[in-house]
Amino acid sequence: MSRISEQSLENVKAAVDMVDLVGGRTPLRKVGARYTGRCPFHDERTPSFSVDPVDKQYYCFGCQRGGDAIRFVQDTENLDFVGAVEWLGDRYGVEVAYDETSRRFKVTDFGSSNGTFTLPDEKKLVAHEDTYFRPGQVIRLGRHNVFELTAR
Repeated sequence: MSRISEQSLENVKAAVDMVDLVGGRTPLRKVGARYTGRCPFHDERTPSFSVDPVDKQYYCFGCQRGGDAIRFVQDTENLDFVGAVEWLGDRYGVEVAYDETSRRFKVTDFGSSNGTFTLPDEKKLVAHEDTYFRPGQVIRLGRHNVFELTAR
């Protein structure tokens, strides 16, 4: 499975105009350094939604939802992380590149051995129950050990 390169992710985040993005869902009014409006995630009479154009963050004091541009697109367009980054890239004219060498792994076979296993030199690995491990980390699974890792 490919993942979005870090450089592409930073380029997309830098290109986003948060006021333009959120303003497409709810009218915003400038109040000091921030913009406020009614929350697009719940019904309300008075504005409790705040957008910071410099930090590119949003927050609703009514429903406590907040985040960055990617999270906003995930929630409003019902997309996953990759879909939201691609959507933002299309909207703001940023090409999204993928790092083909990165992979995620999931444990598919358990067996018994000495109880230790050193993970290969990968950025992150996914093991049983979606537990993440760092490169070179030694994991002990009691009497069982990881025998086979397959890319997913």
